[in-house]
Amino acid sequence: MHSPRPETERSEISIVAASVMLIAVVGIGIVLRSWGIDADSWSTDEYYDLRLIKKPLIEVLTWHDGFPPLYHALLRYWVGFWGTEDSGRWFSVLWGVATIPVMYDTGRLCVDRRVGLATAFFTSIAPIHVHYSQECRAYAFLTCLSAVTIWSWLRVCQKNRIGDWGIFLASCVLGAYTHYFFPLLPFSLGGLALGFEASRHEHFRTRLVAAVVMTSLLCLPLIPLMRLDLGTQVNYVGQSGFGLLPWGFTYFSFLVGPSLGPSARQMHELRGTEALWLFLPYLVVLAVAALGLAWNAAKPLMTSRHGRSMLFLAFAPVPLLGVVGNLAQVGYNTRYALWCTLPLAICLAYAFAGRDSRVSHAMRRMRIVAVILYVGLAVLSIYNRHHRDQYRTEDMRSVADYLQHCEPNVPVFVVSGFMCLPLDYYCGASREIYAVNDVVGNRESLDRVLAAMRELAGHGGRYLVVYSREFYGDPDALLLTALDHTGSVRQVFKAPGVVVYHGKFAMPVAID
Repeated sequence: MHSPRPETERSEISIVAASVMLIAVVGIGIVLRSWGIDADSWSTDEYYDLRLIKKPLIEVLTWHDGFPPLYHALLRYWVGFWGTEDSGRWFSVLWGVATIPVMYDTGRLCVDRRVGLATAFFTSIAPIHVHYSQECRAYAFLTCLSAVTIWSWLRVCQKNRIGDWGIFLASCVLGAYTHYFFPLLPFSLGGLALGFEASRHEHFRTRLVAAVVMTSLLCLPLIPLMRLDLGTQVNYVGQSGFGLLPWGFTYFSFLVGPSLGPSARQMHELRGTEALWLFLPYLVVLAVAALGLAWNAAKPLMTSRHGRSMLFLAFAPVPLLGVVGNLAQVGYNTRYALWCTLPLAICLAYAFAGRDSRVSHAMRRMRIVAVILYVGLAVLSIYNRHHRDQYRTEDMRSVADYLQHCEPNVPVFVVSGFMCLPLDYYCGASREIYAVNDVVGNRESLDRVLAAMRELAGHGGRYLVVYSREFYGDPDALLLTALDHTGSVRQVFKAPGVVVYHGKFAMPVAID
């Protein structure tokens, strides 16, 4: 019979061994973030960013797009240096990979090198982190800044050095200039300063107050920008409120990414119970893995000051973000709380490699099985992201290639209207692309849309309809039904997230 091994018998990993393993983990992160990076066409949000950085710098800094100006200013110089817009996604890969070693040292500061390596590994394979590291958007950069903020916060709590305070201050300011919801991270850390992480170092609270004052002063120029930027997000077409279901979906996505169960597009079309049945097989496996990890993590987390802090950071800020988003009338989105995946990775690392007083062989086997299940779900999610059409970005690049072989004089109408932007980007000047106004059950608006389409179709009466994200522009399929009644319409092409229809209006019968 094997006896449990006391914590004092556990040997620390050497610096050389930890460095070799960290290089391997970073290599895994590079492979996952670069694999299939150019497979998807630009999303609408990516198109907005690429269009913005083409403007003069002063316009980039003052443009009201819902974001502070730092990321777009940096992206502008990055794309300008490489000379190609395709480099925009590699900018996110850079910051996504840079987050991994930062999280290693954060885990090391919490416990030791074992937990640091486990933290780096869980960050490296996190499907949601891989996903945003492949998008030409601000979230990978924001996540890296969040990692530096948490890391420097642990440093100031442990050592209270001026240099660490400087890094903490800089990361807080840079984060605030990247996303308006970022200040909730230092706000949460400030709460920890009054609780779990109250430092015994001399002058700690004085320096904390000084850091808060300096950060606030440096962020004052954001106030007029924030008012106008957030104003553009009110009544945004994709806005949703925060509640129990978004809260649950947030942590499901944090753990296994957005590519298991129903896709984001399907979530708009399914009822709650239907979506839950599609999630259920993955929820069962995830629940088994989570229970195994939670059983192993409970004592190490709750008996460690830093462990309690990471648990707080992983779970407390999400409802706070939801409440703030609802009050600001900008809604809630999982990506707003993306930085919460960082302390969550540390919690997972505590479960797998954290110290506890007595570790039985049964518990070791339990956590190994739990980690295997979790890693299996993560790998499947990353695979689905690239190989299953329901999870891929709307493929307007393939649609544009198809349109190149269609008659040039046939007008192209896009539903939902805002999806015409990436299509217009890929088609260039070769096609006339028309955005169709949303048809949401109003007969008068439907008649106006049909009249405009008939006029643009001309005497031939032929047209093409690119149908994408119809849950916004034509949720009840009123337009397709009306087009079928006013002539003929048939599907001619299909790509991930997009269907192309060819139609012809019936010609009016002449009466002598």
